[in-house]
Amino acid sequence: MTGSEKTTGMTGLHRAFIFFSLFLMLFNVIGCGQYDDSVKRYAVSGLLTYDGKPVPAGLVFFEPDSKKGNSGPGGVAEILDGRYQTKPDKGIVGGPHTVRVIGYLKPHLPKQPEPDLMFPEQRLSIDFPSEDNVEKDIDVHFVNQKK
Repeated sequence: MTGSEKTTGMTGLHRAFIFFSLFLMLFNVIGCGQYDDSVKRYAVSGLLTYDGKPVPAGLVFFEPDSKKGNSGPGGVAEILDGRYQTKPDKGIVGGPHTVRVIGYLKPHLPKQPEPDLMFPEQRLSIDFPSEDNVEKDIDVHFVNQKK
């Protein structure tokens, strides 16, 4: 077991699964092209904390919750120093969303072989208003989720 495996409790297979999952999520959010670009997207931003402490770095994926009747393109935002903000063209459509949060202990550098996870991916259900410049603080509590 390497030093990073002792710290994170992750094996190479776990890391590969996480990277593959990230790739699929990112492809799903920005690469599918199945949604009309004329769909109104709304900017969302806020503080992102883990058990009350700001998350140093990470990603937030916003996926319309089809089980609750919502549809449209997903959104994505980078977390930096506990704050996240969608880019104007990568905002949300409003309504119920599944929000997936991946937190890192420090910003991910391009030449860094693997990110140091702060916690495993967490999923939350959040209903966003259909309006621009929504400020939504999110506090993640570790929940051991079965996939």
